[in-house]
Amino acid sequence: MPNPFAYGPPVKDPARFVGRKAELIRVFNALDTAHTGQLQSVSIVGPRRIGKSSLLNNLTQTYRQRVTQPERYVVAHIDLQENKYNQSLEALLRGILSDLITALPASGENLESLRKNLRAASRGSLSLADFETAMRQFSTPHGPAWYPLLCLDEFEELTTHPDRFPDDLYDSWRSLANDNCVAFVTTSKQKLSELMQAGKLTSSFHNVFILQPLEELTEAEAETLVSWGRTCDRPFSDADCRRAQQWAGGHPYQLQVAGSLTYEVKADPKPNWRKAERQYHEQVNENVERKPGRLKSWLEQILEAAGHLTSLLLKHQPKDKHEQRVMGLAALFIVFLFLATTIYISIYTLPFIATLIAMFLASRLMNK
Repeated sequence: MPNPFAYGPPVKDPARFVGRKAELIRVFNALDTAHTGQLQSVSIVGPRRIGKSSLLNNLTQTYRQRVTQPERYVVAHIDLQENKYNQSLEALLRGILSDLITALPASGENLESLRKNLRAASRGSLSLADFETAMRQFSTPHGPAWYPLLCLDEFEELTTHPDRFPDDLYDSWRSLANDNCVAFVTTSKQKLSELMQAGKLTSSFHNVFILQPLEELTEAEAETLVSWGRTCDRPFSDADCRRAQQWAGGHPYQLQVAGSLTYEVKADPKPNWRKAERQYHEQVNENVERKPGRLKSWLEQILEAAGHLTSLLLKHQPKDKHEQRVMGLAALFIVFLFLATTIYISIYTLPFIATLIAMFLASRLMNK
């Protein structure tokens, strides 16, 4: 087998998807409440290249094996970076309706009527009110007949353009979600509340979501990914696998880069691992958000530790890491001030006091 590692577009083949077992379980546990008549939305949040789009791909590809009554779900996977969706509000709404029509099953209760109504709504001009009316047709008076699930990748594409996608859009979507007419799964680099605030949007749309952070793979998952190299035409040794993991940790994109470069350098009878590591860092620095430097990380740890001790003494629990670091900085400043004062007294005051005592004792001796 040739090079088994690729680090370009998101993973689309379920057979090539590694890990995320815990994350998928939590997401599907949230989505699988649909059979009760309640539709739950999930916000997947993580840094660039951590695998958000790959996770969303896997979700849309495997949901039939993971939810109750999968035949009732109508799933639309929407990449908001595509011009088809992000040029205007009407283009977005029309694109979503078109994708839902395509995703409808071939047959089912009231399906032809629903399909006809959705197609009618998508023709001509399409307002937000028209879209909301169309989405409500998925439900019956006795509860949801169908469970529309909108998987919106790269949600920042909407919130960074409030002129095209105003508060009215998010208020409408919140209303649909609250009435169990639709569920959302979004991916973004920041929390939805932070995106809304950055875009100066006032809608409380983000309140309908369960937050699912996406971080690095577990050690076992990282080992599984790197072990692909063991069965290629340049088989990885234990040392090769360890080296790749030492370079990349548990970051899925970085593991793919490390694996690919390891495969390439092994073509040389005398592999230049220092050069390969340098190439690895160059590639990663171009495409991945940089982590704090060692000095910054070390200082943050000291401030957090000092803040933790201060919070115990004051019996005040900081609300976040930032407040904890501020408390730590204040505590360290007070300690520094105390030490500086003590040293000042030691250097300047004690000799003066010692001089006075010496003069007093000398005067007593002279009087005798």
